[in-house]
Amino acid sequence: MVPANTSGSFPSPDGKVGLIQPPLGSVGNLGRNVYRTGSFASVDFRLTRNFSFGEHWRLGLSMDVFNLFNRVNIREADNSFTQAGRPVGAFDPRQIQFSAKIVF
Repeated sequence: MVPANTSGSFPSPDGKVGLIQPPLGSVGNLGRNVYRTGSFASVDFRLTRNFSFGEHWRLGLSMDVFNLFNRVNIREADNSFTQAGRPVGAFDPRQIQFSAKIVF
């Protein structure tokens, strides 16, 4: 790590220091878990309705919504030298599923 805006360096994910490539054969001194992503949050919702037909027949309808509020949850951050901390993957967006069940 070097002071921010040092010639030949790249900014760290938080922009407080500069990063330079360590000399060949050395490990470097960048701390552990520097490229952490935000927290994960997801709300799932299920709506169910049952109908009866006679004494022996039932119909069950349901709707499931996964990630109801369609929040972007980052899966991983880029750990390459030039794009450090940039999001490169996300978990699934909102998904809706319908189902029907007949019981006799």
